[in-house]
Amino acid sequence: MKTLRLTVLLFASLFSICFQFSPVHAQAGSPIMRGSMTSQDGSTEKLYTKRSFHSESQLFQVYSHDTNWKDVSDGGLHTYLVWVKNISNTDQGIYFYRSQRIPAGWTSSVCWGSNCFAASDDSESATIHPGDSLLLTLDMTAAFNDVPDSGKVWMRIGVLNSIPDTVQLSFYSAFIPHNPPLIFQWAAGSKFQYVFNGAGSHSMTNYLENHGGVATNFKFTIQDSLPEGWSRTLCIVSQSKTTCANGDTVSYVFPDFPSGTYHGEGTYRERVRIMLQSSSLVRKDSAVFHLAIKPKTTNPLDSANYRFVAIVNTHTFANDSVLSFTGGEPQEFSYPFNNLCTIRKTYSFSLLTGTLPQGWSIRYSVADSSPVGSDVRHVFDSLGFQTVKFTLQAPSVTQSDTVMFTLIARDADNPGDSSVYPMMAIAEPQNAVSVKTEDNVGIVVTNAWPNPVYGASKLNLDVLTDRDAPAAAEIYDMAGSSMATVDLGLLHRGENAVQIGALSLPSGQYIIRVEQAGASSEIVKVNYIR
Repeated sequence: MKTLRLTVLLFASLFSICFQFSPVHAQAGSPIMRGSMTSQDGSTEKLYTKRSFHSESQLFQVYSHDTNWKDVSDGGLHTYLVWVKNISNTDQGIYFYRSQRIPAGWTSSVCWGSNCFAASDDSESATIHPGDSLLLTLDMTAAFNDVPDSGKVWMRIGVLNSIPDTVQLSFYSAFIPHNPPLIFQWAAGSKFQYVFNGAGSHSMTNYLENHGGVATNFKFTIQDSLPEGWSRTLCIVSQSKTTCANGDTVSYVFPDFPSGTYHGEGTYRERVRIMLQSSSLVRKDSAVFHLAIKPKTTNPLDSANYRFVAIVNTHTFANDSVLSFTGGEPQEFSYPFNNLCTIRKTYSFSLLTGTLPQGWSIRYSVADSSPVGSDVRHVFDSLGFQTVKFTLQAPSVTQSDTVMFTLIARDADNPGDSSVYPMMAIAEPQNAVSVKTEDNVGIVVTNAWPNPVYGASKLNLDVLTDRDAPAAAEIYDMAGSSMATVDLGLLHRGENAVQIGALSLPSGQYIIRVEQAGASSEIVKVNYIR
């Protein structure tokens, strides 16, 4: 009987211990207890999965959040939004506490309203006035990998010095490799065609980014098709050293994806450079390179091949292919001819007109040089330009008449490097001449990099336009509100490379549009991470 009594007492003691509750902070990510507890005033309160209610402190409400799950497979910035409202009658200090279980190389950060905090800052607070709301944002960026992965972040939101009034939310991020599942990408997008200014040494560069969570050994193999007398060298260039290929192959260990702010070249990207040495040109020529990139990963498909093209030229001539004019008085048309070489160059010009209609005349000059016979020779400064001017005249006409003529430009030191520019002149009756409008102005942003932009890094834009005029970049948030206008200066006809300096913008996604002379480019989306 004594044995039975001791057994019952022992069982009762264990039962009492198991169900005794002592108030402690639950660690984020641990299971939330379900059950009940008895407070000091004798009332009974229930514990729920997301919130502990207390009769004295229902002070705030999480009344809206957009989603608990996102696909982060593109490696860009993804944002979860949570609105927190003060439902009390007094100012409340509301805090967040973040804990996470995310793969190596992934980063997350939090913003309270317009105040954003470093990725290492797990807890901050803000004061919310009665009836007001504040937006809590969780930003997540995944690192590229060759296998599926996922991350989870817990956000605990509560009132300062009020333990029971607490909400805990969970956010999930999923990463699924692309097909092919590359763990790297180019910073400058698809910029694999380069135009150079004549014979000599030229550099073809692009930045390769390792988006893996760990440092990875990359193997580069190059094959080429080069004109006779040309040569090339493949190098990987970092801040501290340059590693060049011994033959056709070079290996290089790329650092892992950044765990914090991007600090410039050498953090997780390196410059891949193809040095091209071209001999004296006998004609315009080009070289083609095939670059294979194979990181040492467990996935044999995690590799890619890229085609680079180098086109070597010495000059450009911007002209209209059709010149429309009225008969009677002489009319002039002027266009710039550009020396692309970094040395002074002499160019020779010829004009071929064929048989002109009766009474027609076409004359031309280059800067202050007029032709001797049919040819003009003129010296151009380094990277300089001069104006080629055409003077057309035809007798008064009652119906349209047309003639074809051709300007030929040659490098005087290398006659084989020549270009042929065909044009058409149309003489029309004075009341039938079409008026040229601005409707055909065109501008396009061909590339924006790096994307995302980290910290104080500069955003590079490659802009293609069809005229010389000042331009500006308009920056909007995703709601369409204007955030900044950046003066890009004078953009010239053709390709332009411009930079936008560090912007004081909160982390998030933004829209950029370039405007020039009444024309607007298509929008470009850019992620900005502080």
